[in-house]
Amino acid sequence: MRQARTDTGTYQDSGGSRVATTDRQARARDWRGRPQRILRLLKLGRYSQALQTIGRVLVAKKEELLITVFIAGIVLVLGCAGVYHAEHDAQPDIFSSLPATLRWGVITISTVGYGDAVPVTAAGKIIGSILALLGIGLFALPTGILGAAFMDEMRRQRGIVPTCPNCGKQIQQ
Repeated sequence: MRQARTDTGTYQDSGGSRVATTDRQARARDWRGRPQRILRLLKLGRYSQALQTIGRVLVAKKEELLITVFIAGIVLVLGCAGVYHAEHDAQPDIFSSLPATLRWGVITISTVGYGDAVPVTAAGKIIGSILALLGIGLFALPTGILGAAFMDEMRRQRGIVPTCPNCGKQIQQ
């Protein structure tokens, strides 16, 4: 194809269509392909043994992880409802609504604790302390589930068959 330069800085090919000369113009025309390029990165999992292992572990333990998230949500809502009822009369500006108290609960249960909202009543302090301790356990629970699943997957990949420590027979999974 033969291209001829036009007076606007673009090239015109023999078909009559204009072709951009700068990278900015080319990127502006190619904005539709960007999400496809990003999604193409997800295909790298096919070629990475580590990413495939992570995927198999997450699929194998998805029910346990979903139950853990569900339990954490129940603990969060019930604990925050208790703190709201205990603290709303004492601090109506800080614990003004259940969503505001849920924000405090997420911060407390994730052990961040900004310090901008602190319970002042005895019941609020007790419930807040219990929520903080449960937050540690709620983060440790999925860690244990995933750690055990990774060990099982590594044994499966290496061909190690689990045996009973008492009788020595193979354990069927």
